Amino acid sequence: MSASAVVATEPGPGADERWRVGAFPASERVEAWRQVVAETHLPWRIARATPAAGSGYDAWVRRRVVGGLSILDCGCDPCAGSRERPEITRTRVEAVAALLILDGRERIAQGGRVADLGPGDLVLWDGARPSAFAVPGRLRKRTLLVPRAELAPRLPRLDRATAVRLRGPAVGLFAAHLQAVLDAPPLDSAAEAAAALAAVELLAAAAAPAGRAEAGSLRAGVLARARAVAERRLGDPRLGPAALAAACGVSPRTLHQAFEEGGESVAAYVRRRRLERCRDDLLGGRAATVAEAALRWGFVSPAHFSRVYRARFGHPPRDALRADAGPTAPSPPR
Repeated sequence: MSASAVVATEPGPGADERWRVGAFPASERVEAWRQVVAETHLPWRIARATPAAGSGYDAWVRRRVVGGLSILDCGCDPCAGSRERPEITRTRVEAVAALLILDGRERIAQGGRVADLGPGDLVLWDGARPSAFAVPGRLRKRTLLVPRAELAPRLPRLDRATAVRLRGPAVGLFAAHLQAVLDAPPLDSAAEAAAALAAVELLAAAAAPAGRAEAGSLRAGVLARARAVAERRLGDPRLGPAALAAACGVSPRTLHQAFEEGGESVAAYVRRRRLERCRDDLLGGRAATVAEAALRWGFVSPAHFSRVYRARFGHPPRDALRADAGPTAPSPPR
């Protein structure tokens, strides 16, 4: 039996992968679940798995990979398990998991602490250290798997932040961002990178020691999320500070403060990224006319677009359209 026997790639946004153990005979489902968990959530020893309704054990996982991070939606009947040295040594990539309870309850133990979790709670567990879990009833949760090297520099005392129940505004922002990424259509490389950076920054803010999000880390998370949202909506001419703040679930003042620390205003960032996308389309042959590129990326006035393009790049946009250049990769967000 292999976990690949229960995986299917779904058409549509993100080309999600989905697993469900209910397709197996009842006698094989626990072993199938162990393999699915190992494939998606790192290797775990499943010590107990109990059908919730007496009709055979059932569980499922949906996975989307964005910018090197895995977002996992999971539902399962009651079960329990642990990660000890044998499972840790079989793990290919060191990762930290941020687990958000959507419905039901779960208990996570690590480093001598135990977190009892309910809907809306967030908890971290470190894949490099022994841990255990117990699910007493039907559960639905969402997990972000982050390479340990990505999160550790932002949380120098990661050991103090695991198996601690986390709540608060930063957790809400983190949860909203994951939902937005799952709901988004396919993202290009720049938007994926921005979405992944926002997820890591917001997680660091939510998981600051003892659950207290430091002002600096929270503003960094807001800035990263706002940039990720902006990347997806650059073509909308209505995108401005007020609309961006509303989309991120923060006040305009908080949004402006976050961008000020980044050294660029909200409007300046949006204008710069639109101009860079226009330049990429003109040079790469993805726009037949200057007006086409301008309208595609949110500029409603061709005359205004020509002025700000010349001010940014030192030449009129028609020169880029005439340039004998091959396709160029989109400029990364800065």
